[in-house]
Amino acid sequence: MTEPLDFKNNYTGGDYVYLMGGDGFKTNAAGKKLIDCSHMVNVLLTSTGYNIPFEDTRVVQNSTYYTTVLPQDVRRGDIALWIKAPPNSAGSPVFHTGIVEDFNPVTHVGHFFGAQTSTGPATAKFGPKPASHYWPIVTKFLRAKEAFRTAAPALAGVSDFSL
Repeated sequence: MTEPLDFKNNYTGGDYVYLMGGDGFKTNAAGKKLIDCSHMVNVLLTSTGYNIPFEDTRVVQNSTYYTTVLPQDVRRGDIALWIKAPPNSAGSPVFHTGIVEDFNPVTHVGHFFGAQTSTGPATAKFGPKPASHYWPIVTKFLRAKEAFRTAAPALAGVSDFSL
């Protein structure tokens, strides 16, 4: 069975850039596809057959499509959320999401794949400082409910729920 991270390489390499509200289909003047973090998560989920409509990060935190996962139970493919989380460096509190690649529940350090403001879709490190320079400890972990994996996997990068 394919998992969301199986498709991450379809979004790296510079063809995609971050833009709040970007759905992965609209492009900028340079022809780069625009995508934000919550659209990136949704595209990866729907690419693997989840029938989950797009919801932004603020909505996902309380969505009925996901279950909360305790840190000790986090596994690859779960969703990491930062809700009003102060970054490890200077800046405003962040609202962000991505797909967990790995996580150590003892140290709270891990890696996630998501649409990053500075790099577009990429892997980033999270956890306490100094382990992570920017992304702090995750506010909440979620797992997409298998009951919603009812659709045949979509073509990578194509979602019925994209705007």
